[in-house]
Amino acid sequence: MDDAGGLPGFEDSFYGLYRRAYQAAFRLTGDRDASEDLAQEALTRAYARWATLDDRREGWVVTTTVRLAIGRWRREGRPVRPATPTGAADLDATVAERLDLTRLLAALPRRQRQVAVLRYLEDRSEREVADLLGCSVGSVKRHASRAATALRAAALPIDPAPEVR
Repeated sequence: MDDAGGLPGFEDSFYGLYRRAYQAAFRLTGDRDASEDLAQEALTRAYARWATLDDRREGWVVTTTVRLAIGRWRREGRPVRPATPTGAADLDATVAERLDLTRLLAALPRRQRQVAVLRYLEDRSEREVADLLGCSVGSVKRHASRAATALRAAALPIDPAPEVR
């Protein structure tokens, strides 16, 4: 059912929005249960504000999901750690990389974090990100560049070991 602005109603949009919210949460947490909780909370908040969200609903839901995940980490003092089987070294390395990424993303300014998640984790085009966030493509390019620079700088080892020749 369409709303007054000709946009799909909440019920028609729910499954697609839930899928996007869950994907964003899972990419950040790696935890299925936490991702479900975060997606449900984001959709609950979207429902309460549905009439005011206009055509940027998907971007709002994904951004809200990312903010909820970061807020959870701040409250708990650490990121949610996905359960890993004992002795799963490869999986442990993946979890460690994901936790490093979430820590780095949390340190970015809000708009850079939004653009980085949508552009690089969600693999969206610059035009899509601009439409979702309600800004220009140039603004998306600028924030993506700054976010990438900050992430690269933060990910570099502080004191790399010199090469032995």
